[in-house]
Amino acid sequence: MTGRKSVVLKIFRDTIYVVLGKYGQFVVTIVTVPLCARTLGVQGTGLLAVAASAYFFGSALVDFGLSQMLAGRAARGEETKELRLAYVALRSIVLSFLIVSLGIGIFTDAPDVLLLVLVGLFVGGLSSTGEEWILTGRGLFGRIAAYQMIGRIFYLAALLIILPVIPSPITVMSCLAVSVVISSILSWTQVRGFSRHRLHWVTLVDLLRLGAPSFFARTLTTSYGQGAALIYSSVVSPHNLGLFSAGDKFVRATQSTLDAFAVALLPRIASSLKRHNSMSIWSRAFTGASVAFGLGSFACIALWLSAPLIIGLFYGEGFAEAIPLLRIEALVLPAAAYVSTVTTAVLYVLDDSRGVLYTALAGLSGILVGIFIVVLTGDFRSMLVGVLASEWGAAVFVTFRMLTLRSRDHRRKAPDLPDDVQSGGFAGSVV
Repeated sequence: MTGRKSVVLKIFRDTIYVVLGKYGQFVVTIVTVPLCARTLGVQGTGLLAVAASAYFFGSALVDFGLSQMLAGRAARGEETKELRLAYVALRSIVLSFLIVSLGIGIFTDAPDVLLLVLVGLFVGGLSSTGEEWILTGRGLFGRIAAYQMIGRIFYLAALLIILPVIPSPITVMSCLAVSVVISSILSWTQVRGFSRHRLHWVTLVDLLRLGAPSFFARTLTTSYGQGAALIYSSVVSPHNLGLFSAGDKFVRATQSTLDAFAVALLPRIASSLKRHNSMSIWSRAFTGASVAFGLGSFACIALWLSAPLIIGLFYGEGFAEAIPLLRIEALVLPAAAYVSTVTTAVLYVLDDSRGVLYTALAGLSGILVGIFIVVLTGDFRSMLVGVLASEWGAAVFVTFRMLTLRSRDHRRKAPDLPDDVQSGGFAGSVV
């Protein structure tokens, strides 16, 4: 019992570390959100939401869906310098394309919305250039939290100085770029280099094959999650998008805070896999998923009750229409926390990239429904139907996927099966 309590306390500690690293800087957010909203106005906030959504797509492009999988490998002791070098090369190639695209957009005087998308893609790509995946695999969540906090402090300082002078969404994204570069550089100082190691193109190709399904899955997940504003920008005006993004920002911030639990759980699931302890894996997986759902439910209730206070305090009277939007969207949090825990701490660790992809496809169907309803009715509030359908649809599917994997694993481990079948790994059982 003492050992079990110790594990629970460590998971709780690491969850707090990840929260502090990602969205634990609420002191910073308390200043930056009203500063941006009151300086840019409703329409400017909508344009900023487009850039912020593009940020998450850019992060997914450069990350290529590999960071969580490789973190799982690092937790299992499978981290190699050749692997690191190949991943650095892959991210550098993708980031170079984003830089070239942004340069073309600047020199051809691209429209404001397109330029904001390109800026968001570039800044998001920068955010994936660090080596946090290694620190995650090693369980060094405290260092990750410290580095991200330092970057956020620089972000706040830059905004306070520059935004009042140059009130523009591009100014906000530029300050954010400085923040992520600082955090990435600090993460690099904690891992050894790979001097005298040559890039093996075979390793790079293997990474592409491994990451492709997860990349598409993360891109699809982003399209109905943190990148929804970019998807809806083609059918919703910047003003209405600003109202939606006011509530969406807090829902997604809460969601990312809940994601910290999944990240903290990842090394524990990976350690069970390393010990070939099937019972421990599935026990921790289902327990963790249940706890995540409970945390999401609590967060949903808290946001629902505090919606008027949050909108009034952070955005002002001009955003009063965002209150009911925030309350409805908060209903996604139990499902979102549940899906995040299963995909991050279970499917990624088991290298079940197909399961992650199928889950994302299930969620994408919801966003397509939302777009169809918005076009049909002309009411931008209909987009919330798509947001809810996406998250809860993904939750239903990912439950089915986890039950299927557990069933296959138990059949493979059954005593009456041949030895060659029993010796198969988890990844080999995934179809």
